[in-house]
Amino acid sequence: MSRAAKATFTASCLYAVGTIWFVHRAQDQERASMYQGVVRDKERRAQREQNKRDSPISTK
Repeated sequence: MSRAAKATFTASCLYAVGTIWFVHRAQDQERASMYQGVVRDKERRAQREQNKRDSPISTK
């Protein structure tokens, strides 16, 4: 193989690996941020239930 072919092949491989790494990293970050939404929802529900228990006004 010529030097140019080796350089092109190496550059293509590095580009592919970099792209795959970037996509996986982006997916991990998105998954983490989506999970934080679940955590906030659980906290919000717990706070709502606590407010219902602490409220002096009773609903019938």
